[in-house]
Amino acid sequence: MQKMTRQLIFLVALLPLLVACDAAPSRWQEWITDLVGGPSSTPPEGTPLLPTPTLATGAGAQTIEDPAGAPATEPPQQQATSTPETQTAAPEALGPFTGSFAGPIYGDAESSATLQLDLIQQDRQIEGTATLGQGLVVNAGGFCGAFDVPALKLNASDELEQVDGRHLSTTTTVEVSGFEITVELQATLAPDGETMVAEATMYPPSLCGATPTMTATLNRVE
Repeated sequence: MQKMTRQLIFLVALLPLLVACDAAPSRWQEWITDLVGGPSSTPPEGTPLLPTPTLATGAGAQTIEDPAGAPATEPPQQQATSTPETQTAAPEALGPFTGSFAGPIYGDAESSATLQLDLIQQDRQIEGTATLGQGLVVNAGGFCGAFDVPALKLNASDELEQVDGRHLSTTTTVEVSGFEITVELQATLAPDGETMVAEATMYPPSLCGATPTMTATLNRVE
C-alpha cells in the first residue's frame, strides 16, 4: 500500500514535466504503465501479429485459411472417367473346307475339263464358287443327245449336316443350248482335308431321258 502511494505521488509530480517536454504519447503511456506495474498496451518488438484471414484466389489456389490459421482444403475435383472401348467379337474359326481344291472332271466321250472349288467355311456354313473349264461333253440321251457344256462359274452355298460335317451339297441352274438345266454339286472332304471327291449331276428336260453324272477328284491347292 505504501509502495502504491509513493508511485501515485511520483506520477502526479512527473505529469507537468512530461507535458512541458512535449513527449510522444506512446512513450509516456509506457512510462505510466511501468510505474503502475500494469501490462504494456504495445506488443514488444519482434512479437508476430496474429495472421489476417485471407482467401486464396486464382487458378492455382488450393487452400483457404480460416481465422484460427488452420488450412481448409478445397473439395477434390472429380476426375473424368473414361468408358472402355467396346471390344469387338473375335471372328469364328475357319473350318476344314476353307481353301481351293482343283482337278479334272470327266464326262462322256472321254471328255474332261478343269473344276476348281474356292470355299470358305465358318462354323457349319460353307460359301464359295465352283468354276468349270471348257471341254466337258455330256450325253443326256433321247431327243437331247450329247452336247458340250460351256465354261461356267457356279455359286456354292450349303450348311453341313450335324451328323456328317464333311459333305457339301449345293444346287443351281445353268443355261445349256437354250435350256435351263439344274445342276447338283456334291463333294466329300477326305479325313486328312487334302483331297475331295466331287460329283456334278445334270437334270435336263424329261424328254432327254437321262441324268448324266460327272466325277472328279480334287486336290487342295491353297
